[in-house]
This record gives sequence, structure tokens and C-alpha cells, in this order.
Amino acid sequence: MIRKLEVNDWGVFKSIRLECLKNTPWAFGAKYDVEITKDDLYWQGIMSNKAITVFGLFVDEVMIAISGLQIVSDRQDVDVKVNVVSVYCKPEFRGKGYI
Repeated sequence: MIRKLEVNDWGVFKSIRLECLKNTPWAFGAKYDVEITKDDLYWQGIMSNKAITVFGLFVDEVMIAISGLQIVSDRQDVDVKVNVVSVYCKPEFRGKGYI
């Protein structure tokens, strides 16, 4: 099941986000060593940010993948409105048809 993550999902988001930064640091703009030091309010803030929407892919109630959309502009004269960000699937689920 794919669903939009809500503020109360910050803990599972934090877990998979840190995993992706640790396992594939070249694919993300943030650094694991910095993000691991962030407090709970930081992670809750990401999840409550109206400019970012994060989706989780769940298998048997376990989140195995994430993908996000970040609003770039709400201006009508700008071609790009959103960027796809933070795409990651846990290694053990890759190549199995989930994404």
C-alpha cells in the first residue's frame, strides 16, 4: 500500500531516511553524520512542512520505500512546479516488483 505520510509517521520516516543516507550517500543532498544528530522536532517539522509531501510504500505494515514531492513554485509562469525527492527502496525489496 502506498500512502501519504503524516506528522505522526515521523519516526518511521526518520528511520528509513537515515538508512538511505547511510547506504546511498551519493544519491542525496543531506549527510548522514549531520542528520543523525537532529532532534525529534526536526523530523516532525519535515513531516509538517506544507512544501514537502512524502509517500511511503508499505508491505505488511512495514515501510519499505519512500518518495517525496517538494513544491518549487506556485507561480503560474514557472514550468517546474515540483521536484521528486528522496526516492529510496530498502535493498532487500529491490527488483521484486514493488516499485
